[in-house]
Amino acid sequence: MSISSPPAKSNSRASITKLMSILGGFDASIFAIAIPSIYFAISLNGIEYARTSDAAFLAKSVEKIIQARPDLWEFESVRLKELISQPSLDGNKDEREIRDAKRRLITKTDFTELPPTISVSRPFFDSGRFSGMIVVRHSLRTQLITTVLLGFFSSLLGYLIYFVFRTYPIRKLDGTLVDLQRQTTMLHNILRSATNTAIATTDLDFRITYYNPMAETIFGYSAEQAIGKTVQEVHTREKVAQKRFIDAIEEVRNKGEYRYGLEQITDQGIRYIESRVAGILSPEGELVGYSLFSQDVTDRRRAEEEKRRLEGRLQRSEKMEALGQLAGGVAHDLNNVLGVLSGYSELLIERMEEGNSLRKYAENILKSSEKGAAIIQDLLTLARRGVSTSEVININNTVSDFLKSPFFEKLQACHPRIIFRTELDKSLLNIKGSPIHLEKTLMNLIANAVEAIAENGEVTVRTENRYLDRIIRGYDEIKEGDYAILTVSDSGIGIETADLDRIFEPFYTKKIMGGSGTGLGLAVVWGTVKDHNGYIDVQSEYGKGSTFTLYLPVTRDKTTKDLQKIPLEQYLGHGESVLVVDDVHEQREVATGMLVRLGYKVTAVSSGTEAVDYLKSNKADIIVLDMIMEPGIDGLETYKRILEINPHQKAIITSGFSETERVRQAQELGVGSYVKKPYLMERVGVAIRAQLEEGR
Repeated sequence: MSISSPPAKSNSRASITKLMSILGGFDASIFAIAIPSIYFAISLNGIEYARTSDAAFLAKSVEKIIQARPDLWEFESVRLKELISQPSLDGNKDEREIRDAKRRLITKTDFTELPPTISVSRPFFDSGRFSGMIVVRHSLRTQLITTVLLGFFSSLLGYLIYFVFRTYPIRKLDGTLVDLQRQTTMLHNILRSATNTAIATTDLDFRITYYNPMAETIFGYSAEQAIGKTVQEVHTREKVAQKRFIDAIEEVRNKGEYRYGLEQITDQGIRYIESRVAGILSPEGELVGYSLFSQDVTDRRRAEEEKRRLEGRLQRSEKMEALGQLAGGVAHDLNNVLGVLSGYSELLIERMEEGNSLRKYAENILKSSEKGAAIIQDLLTLARRGVSTSEVININNTVSDFLKSPFFEKLQACHPRIIFRTELDKSLLNIKGSPIHLEKTLMNLIANAVEAIAENGEVTVRTENRYLDRIIRGYDEIKEGDYAILTVSDSGIGIETADLDRIFEPFYTKKIMGGSGTGLGLAVVWGTVKDHNGYIDVQSEYGKGSTFTLYLPVTRDKTTKDLQKIPLEQYLGHGESVLVVDDVHEQREVATGMLVRLGYKVTAVSSGTEAVDYLKSNKADIIVLDMIMEPGIDGLETYKRILEINPHQKAIITSGFSETERVRQAQELGVGSYVKKPYLMERVGVAIRAQLEEGR
């Protein structure tokens, strides 16, 4: 930004002469207009205040008369006239009236004010009910005459000032004003060029006197809106408290500056502003105002929060890894010891006859060795060495098998007041993993849920398919993709916030060690989920219960039980054309691959707008339409525009979310089935076939 050079001397003198003439004329006008106006306003305000006080006093007096004679007060004309005939509080004689509730005149003074007058009224009441009013009038003639005379003399004084300004020797001011102009221009350019700092100045009453462009950007107000107003008047959205200004004044006076942070609620979320207030001193060292320097530190704050979050996750992961390695080493050594104990106890049992008094000791040793072996298996799972098999399984089958197990039957018998519920998605996708370890994970989660319930309560096991098109940050950071979800929730005591970060650590438990738990249950859950390349999220509120949600990556492979559910021939295509509309590239590829395999001719586009443009010059027998597409128009709006091109266009709706009102609106317009993502060949194929066959 360039800085203007000082003008030539002649131009400078002419400019200053012109400036002084303008200033003189301005001051003369001020004296001629402002002084009489101010006088008239002040005197009018004083008169109005005195009449208001007088009317209030008279209203109170009338109310006392009403209290004495509530039904006949209007006939007390003598007393009422004596009351209003009394001199006013400032000694002036005014015109006064008393009127009833219907504005009818009751009595008035004999004195009448000459116009123009100022009139003030005051109501009076009888037990809270409006009974009438006092009217006081005062003539303004004296004030008007005085104002006119004052205006005349002020005009003379103003013209005298103009003459002084116009004829004042300005030659000595030439150099000073030019230098001042140069310095002011330079300072203004410097302040405007501050690209990341909002700069504003105020007077001692926090009335804004300067507002640079960055201040406009950060705070969202233009300089025209801000300059001349107080900070409280301008920054109403930020709800700046009066106490902050008091604190700022004290800090600036005592320490030279005051620092504070500010949070702004915007359409894009919360913005964090860091500000510093410093004093502006006159050449004599007196405080004459304040300067404000602010920076938008939202990106920095978010980066710091993200860094802390990642560091926390890394520390937790490293701690779990270290504990896992330790557990693996301990398990290896314990396995050797227990191998000897179990082996020798079995040999002793084989050599002892039934009824031998020592046989029960050997049997107890063997049982304890078996329990120890189970703990070792948990330790190996924690050490990420336990999952050695991987097969295609369905979690629904795992849940069903567990509910038939002796362990669950014993759990139900021991806790008859607890209700167990299952909500299993019949179309749940398969995963690859270890059935044994997943059942052990489910067992640990349900056992923990049961023990969190004191007496009556519920434990619910849910499964569902879920497609994530963005990263979810909770207890764990969950990546995008298709997942089979296993959720175990309870209505128990919940987990305290201080314990949430440690619940998956080995041997960290609030149970009695050696009693109801070993401290390895949730650690085994963590290890198993990570072995299956999955994620875990925990939501808990102390006193209200907990929910553990396991995200396990799906596979398109089939289990033996899943094969030949519906004959493929029943939903094969016959060369019909299909238009796939989905904003996610991977989802378009999955859908296209499935439909091509089913025998359809497939075209895929990435938005509703592209679909509409395509159908203006092409035809499709059916459309597979994603409901939620960002950015751009959604599935409902897309289908509305398509119907304008082809009113009989067939389509099915897909979405990763539950069925919504907009889905139902689309179906009312003619869309066929609603298919919940992720795409399944059988589900999509059956829906398309049914829609194509409809009406034939």
